[in-house]
Amino acid sequence: MSSILRFKVGQVPEWVNKQHKTMLRWINSKLNLQLTDLSKDLGDGLVLIQLTNVIIAEMDLEKTDLKLYFLKPLYTNPKLPIQKMENVNDFLEFIRIVLKINTTSISSESIIDGNLKLILGLTWSLFIFSTTSSIGLMNDGNSIIQIKQIVLKWVNSKYKYKEICNFDRDWSLEISAPDSVLWSILKSYVPSSKLIRLGDSKLQNMKSILQFANELGVPKLADVEDFKTLVPDEKCILFFILEWFKFFEMGNFDEQLQPEPNEENFADETYDEVLVRMADIIKNKFEYETDSLKFSNKITSIRKKLDDVPSYFDEELFEVLSEWDKEAKSIIDSKFLARFKDNEDFVELTDILHHKMGSLLDNLKEYEEVGQMIAKLTYKDMKKLENLYNETTTSLKSINDKFELGVTSRLTFDALDLKFSKVSSLQKQETDQIKEFLEKILNNEVICKLNGYLVKIEEYLTQSGDKLDSLVNEFEKYIQFIHKVDYYVRNLNFTVSPSNLKYIETFASTTDTDIEAKYVNFKNQLLKFDSKLITNELEFSLILEELTGESLNKAYIKSFIKLVPIKLLNLSFNDSDFSLVLESDDDDSEIDNSKLIFETQRRRVGSQLGNDKVYDLADFFNKFEDGLKF
Repeated sequence: MSSILRFKVGQVPEWVNKQHKTMLRWINSKLNLQLTDLSKDLGDGLVLIQLTNVIIAEMDLEKTDLKLYFLKPLYTNPKLPIQKMENVNDFLEFIRIVLKINTTSISSESIIDGNLKLILGLTWSLFIFSTTSSIGLMNDGNSIIQIKQIVLKWVNSKYKYKEICNFDRDWSLEISAPDSVLWSILKSYVPSSKLIRLGDSKLQNMKSILQFANELGVPKLADVEDFKTLVPDEKCILFFILEWFKFFEMGNFDEQLQPEPNEENFADETYDEVLVRMADIIKNKFEYETDSLKFSNKITSIRKKLDDVPSYFDEELFEVLSEWDKEAKSIIDSKFLARFKDNEDFVELTDILHHKMGSLLDNLKEYEEVGQMIAKLTYKDMKKLENLYNETTTSLKSINDKFELGVTSRLTFDALDLKFSKVSSLQKQETDQIKEFLEKILNNEVICKLNGYLVKIEEYLTQSGDKLDSLVNEFEKYIQFIHKVDYYVRNLNFTVSPSNLKYIETFASTTDTDIEAKYVNFKNQLLKFDSKLITNELEFSLILEELTGESLNKAYIKSFIKLVPIKLLNLSFNDSDFSLVLESDDDDSEIDNSKLIFETQRRRVGSQLGNDKVYDLADFFNKFEDGLKF
């Protein structure tokens, strides 16, 4: 047994080994790594930072009040202990302040020293935060209770033979039947033709089920041995079953879903093309608005840089050149070049010139980069926006010529073109001013003398045999400055004005009558289910699969479902008498409550929704037809 576990040989608690194995596998599955020992592999902070960023990337930012951003390690290749310490400290501060995770019980020293108990506690906290974020819960003291309730409700909706009440004894192969529970979950999602068969041996069944689930893509966080005990470790089982819940119930499973018994196809035609077109239109509209907003922000950023250009024109440069010329001439004419450093005025003026020339060259380099940014916006980014806009509008109007894309006014082509044209005009004006200033430098009397000064210095050195490398270097720097200024005079150009960007065309009637009719039928078919209150992503998927052909990529169905708005219901249960009170947000809705109670009792636990939320199909179609106002 590894001594790094910080326990004496023979005294490592069994729960530590079990949780270490499970949490290690969870981290590896998240990061696609092959870590072997958390007490050693987390000491430099890099894995913890990477894990935190993955968790943040998986979060639905619209469902959290946290102001999130990705954490960058202070040291990407820490070698020294102090570097590792700073990485871990930064990580702990980040999850405490940004993610609101309590870290009072653990320090950076604990992680670096490999205190496995505390490391497991930290990993558990990250896992709970990740889980609550993914299923839309608040990360507070009650979150673990809520998670257990949600998962147990889901498990019991699949397994009807016995109520599962906990995450320890009810999962023991010795006194319970976890193989049957897991097989019942699989049966709800996997077609009978692909589902494995159970045998008489619970142990062998468990091995087969874990292997089968892993082949489907479920992270293998548990082994059969975790269930071969009277009381399995609760945290290990919760880790394990939550991965099943998230994989199957929250949209990561791509297998063809099992149809309900005696269920018939209720659609006379398939609507693959309509569903795909609608999903693509909405996706492309979001993409256009995102890209056009980035485009607008880039223009704003460029404008700020252009506003700084007047600071480039430092007229004091010419006064300093004149004063420096007097001192330089006196040094060269005196033939005492070896003592040039004794001339304090010459040294001081040289330093000032270096600073002013260096600042000017830095500004010119930045201005050149601004020109490159403008060129990219003109010839690449705007063209991409044009293609995306035209493609999306054409596709939308093929469904109905009256539908509008509904782009925000400040992100229309006209608005972007006007904003960009002003920047382009300012760039042209300032490019001319910069060139005029640079030509003034090149034509300056002192600048024109520099080559002559350098020749005289070299003649003196040839005759005297002195070595004045530093003085020669000073004058060569000025010559290099002249060459760079000359380069910018010849190469600074303004980008062609984007007048050709006004290419929004008025679309003629391009409605595809076949698609238009299918869209109306598709809408009517789905709206039939709006009054039945679809609370379950699985149920919604089954409905859409019946309306579409078998060849449709299931990713489109998942994408479509994610676009449908969700509305809240006032729903309350009384466990003692199974009474149900249900009120819709819609005051004028007419619902048969007796049928509604039956449907609600029959329905499986929703994935992201829960029993108090339903998909709002009517609102979805209203938004689609009213400028895609999602």
